[in-house]
Amino acid sequence: MIDLNGIDLLILIGRDTQLKRTAATHGGEYAGPCPLCGGRDRFRVWPSHPDGKGRWWCRGCEKHGDALDYVRECDGLTFLDALGVLGLSAQAGLDAGDNVTSPRPSPRPRPPRAQAAPGSAWQERGRAFVEECKAALCAPGGARALNWLRGRGLSDETIESAVLGYNATDSTEGWATWGLEPREGKRGVWLPRGIVIPWIIGADLWRVNIRRPVGDPKYIGPAGWANGLYNAEALTTDMPAMMVEGELDALTLTQEIGDLVTSVATGSTGGSRRARWIARLALCPAVLVAFDMDAPGEKGAAYWVDVLDNAQRWRPYWGDANEMASDGADLRGWVSAALRGRQRTETPTPPAVVTLPIPQEAPRDAESAEPDEIPRNLAGNGPQDVADLPGHRGLVACLALDRELPDADLIGDIETAMEAHLAEMEVATGCPDAEAGRLLAEFDRLTAAMADPLPHRVGDGVYQESFL
Repeated sequence: MIDLNGIDLLILIGRDTQLKRTAATHGGEYAGPCPLCGGRDRFRVWPSHPDGKGRWWCRGCEKHGDALDYVRECDGLTFLDALGVLGLSAQAGLDAGDNVTSPRPSPRPRPPRAQAAPGSAWQERGRAFVEECKAALCAPGGARALNWLRGRGLSDETIESAVLGYNATDSTEGWATWGLEPREGKRGVWLPRGIVIPWIIGADLWRVNIRRPVGDPKYIGPAGWANGLYNAEALTTDMPAMMVEGELDALTLTQEIGDLVTSVATGSTGGSRRARWIARLALCPAVLVAFDMDAPGEKGAAYWVDVLDNAQRWRPYWGDANEMASDGADLRGWVSAALRGRQRTETPTPPAVVTLPIPQEAPRDAESAEPDEIPRNLAGNGPQDVADLPGHRGLVACLALDRELPDADLIGDIETAMEAHLAEMEVATGCPDAEAGRLLAEFDRLTAAMADPLPHRVGDGVYQESFL
């Protein structure tokens, strides 16, 4: 039997849907919209079920199970791939005797999920914890941890700029300290011993990951973190991106070949699958997906190659990027080969377009007229600067803010969000403050013109129904 006691089902499912406690049944019952079928109020979660592991069930689609079942249903994974996503060992799956090779049926497309950084209380405590651990890494008690990081090829400058730290002892803190509601069956927020890696994106702390010296899962952090994209704030429209699983891989690549690619990490093969991060990656001229050379890595990479038209799989020679660097591999030659390959295959032909139904408007003069066609691909077959895509400004801005489209209340929501996230939106879209009003107008024009739900991606000349 697989031990799932270390998996907080409420956090796992809570990243995909909004859950509220509704009863004390089976140790606490939570309800909300079903992330599988879209039903509004028939989904139930019991994170502290008496059988010893969390349970979930939808009265609409009648799907049910534990944490492993949920990951398999959502992403169509095999049993072993699902273990990898949850940070559990493959040997545990083999010992359990489950069907380890047959994937679940492909899930139904799901709409983009709202995504935001953790609350202010969580971030406040998280930042304090990160600073404490940063100081501990430089103290005598952190010498072994510091030498381990240096042994992985990271320079002191990289360690300092990434704000890496060391938590010397296992501890548990109260839920309120992190701004979280108590969870039945859990003593509090667990802070294990290990290397501390903060995910600082823009002005927010999204996650604190801890690389444990022993134990399974290898990486774990304080509850309440949000699904981010490590180093996302460094993405630009004029430099290719390289996606890796681990933060240490991203740091190694940034240190060694940061002039060639912007390296980002998903934290796991199933991480970062949110509209905000997909939109940012779609604006890069190219995305090289360099997930680990193993079965979960291949599965996770296939998702990104399918979602992003500008993405291609670029496998490590072995292991992962950090392992290659530690073994003396030529990282610059490895990445340069991928970039040269893309240059050879790209052609200067103009991009294909998809024409959306735009309402008839009064004739406009030639200087003020804007095209009513949207470029086929935001990232590979056309202008790389969003300022050159006037008909797409509102769409990209909304995707960068991770809002479901369209929605009757969306315009007001975005207007409010623009004030709070303007700096972040400027990075994602290249639009200065003066363009905020125009963004709203463009978005209003686009959404008013669409009778059907907004699709997620332009590819092969057609829009698909879901962004994820």
